[in-house]
Amino acid sequence: MTSNTPPKRPLRKRLLRVLLVEDDDLRHAWFVERLSRLPEVRLVWAKTGGAAIAILNKDPPGTYFGLMLDHDLDKHSGNDLSLVTNGKKVVETVIRRVDSGTPVLVHSANTRGGPAMAAALTGAGFEVTRVMFSDLTTEALTAWLKTVQEWFEAETEDEAE
Repeated sequence: MTSNTPPKRPLRKRLLRVLLVEDDDLRHAWFVERLSRLPEVRLVWAKTGGAAIAILNKDPPGTYFGLMLDHDLDKHSGNDLSLVTNGKKVVETVIRRVDSGTPVLVHSANTRGGPAMAAALTGAGFEVTRVMFSDLTTEALTAWLKTVQEWFEAETEDEAE
């Protein structure tokens, strides 16, 4: 007896992708050092606001399970004016393109821009952690990553159903 139902394909293991929007090489290295200890995490680095916006517009919603955002993003823009933007423009794209359940860490040291980014995201329904980079510890990053892991597990569980 044959069945018309095709066999279930095994689910592909999804990577826990986290987008880091950061123009400072030393800060990037700090994040890489801590996240490299977690083999299930894939860090995607946007060095400029323009690059972050392009990544978010190109990748389908549901690609990133956590976002780490800086505000002042001009160190790597060089002469390419299309790359010059700040965290406010990135946040506008996040609100349009990213599921509002996605945990966000705003680590900007900008005392006006960082809180404004966090407020805009919170107002749009995002779960936001605001810690200036100078105050960000490995423990605080680990606690935030636990939230990311929980979001990832909930989303991949929904896919399996």
